[in-house]
Amino acid sequence: MCSGCGKLAVNPHTVTECGHTYGKGALDALSKEGIREFQCVGHDIDSDGKEQCQSIVRVSDLKINKAVERGIKNKMVFCPNKEKGCQATMKLKEEENHLKTQCQYQNEKCRSCNKLFPRSELALHESSCTAKRCVFSEVGCGDVSSPGEKGQSGGVMANVGVHLALLYQRLAALMSIAAFKPREYNAALTEQNKETEGNY
Repeated sequence: MCSGCGKLAVNPHTVTECGHTYGKGALDALSKEGIREFQCVGHDIDSDGKEQCQSIVRVSDLKINKAVERGIKNKMVFCPNKEKGCQATMKLKEEENHLKTQCQYQNEKCRSCNKLFPRSELALHESSCTAKRCVFSEVGCGDVSSPGEKGQSGGVMANVGVHLALLYQRLAALMSIAAFKPREYNAALTEQNKETEGNY
């Protein structure tokens, strides 16, 4: 368990001096606050009872504990959507795949209107959704319009500057990949062509 929040220590990092463990979430929260050093809040049981650890911890010195991580990843957990109705249990390492591909209570975004719906309801919604995405949605434009409307921001022509900026960002990213990772560039280009063909 994470000594900081008391929850399951996902991506556990252990303090070498005292052996207490912190999850990456707790450490990220400290980093966001600009805290680089803190007193360990773990507790030890000695002859005098429960006592807080006195170790001074430098965030930069913490390293992930692979042995603890393996044990945690094999721990059985309930689906995060249990309160919504999902009764599935799985190993923690299988949770991400369950949420991405199996859980019918996990929210997914409609490809037309960008609203979120449980996976079990998404297909029915998309079959009748009348919203239309901007033709530049594949490069990041979030404009959505209903039949007869020009769009939330005045249509394609009214957003020329925004669309050019989005295209430039995508092109710059692809050029960067092409320069340093040619295989990834070819794969990204192939995937982009498939997405483009699917829109026509």
